[in-house]
Amino acid sequence: MAGMAIIQIIGNLGRDPETRYTPEGRQVTSFTVAVNRVSTQGGERREETDWYRVSAWGANAKFAEQYLQKGRRVYVSGRFAPRTFIGQDGQSRLSLDITADHIIPVDAAPRADVNELPAVGASLPGRAKPSQPETFGEELNDEELNEEAIPF
Repeated sequence: MAGMAIIQIIGNLGRDPETRYTPEGRQVTSFTVAVNRVSTQGGERREETDWYRVSAWGANAKFAEQYLQKGRRVYVSGRFAPRTFIGQDGQSRLSLDITADHIIPVDAAPRADVNELPAVGASLPGRAKPSQPETFGEELNDEELNEEAIPF
């Protein structure tokens, strides 16, 4: 029977995702995640960071490319495969590689700077400014507004 190694991490992206395509046209997006942990050694509190290299394929690759950027906090679960390699300095190195099955941002998406938002009533690029305000459904005055009027 075959075994498997699955890992779950929560950490911060160390760099913006990078997207590449295989010769067959399959999209793969990769990024690094820093996972901080606190340890106590000899009564001294130390913070250490483990770095994971994440590869995402298919829909996960598109999601990572579109919604993730450096600094975002993210949950990743997937297949874990540590690998060793020889660095440029001739020393043996360990890479903690994850092929993502699930990617979920666990922080709020970055908001646009208030100064970058269009002014109220300004037309958006590629869209004509309406001559009069659009209305959706019938308008209610304050007296008619109650819980039953809210559609959700």
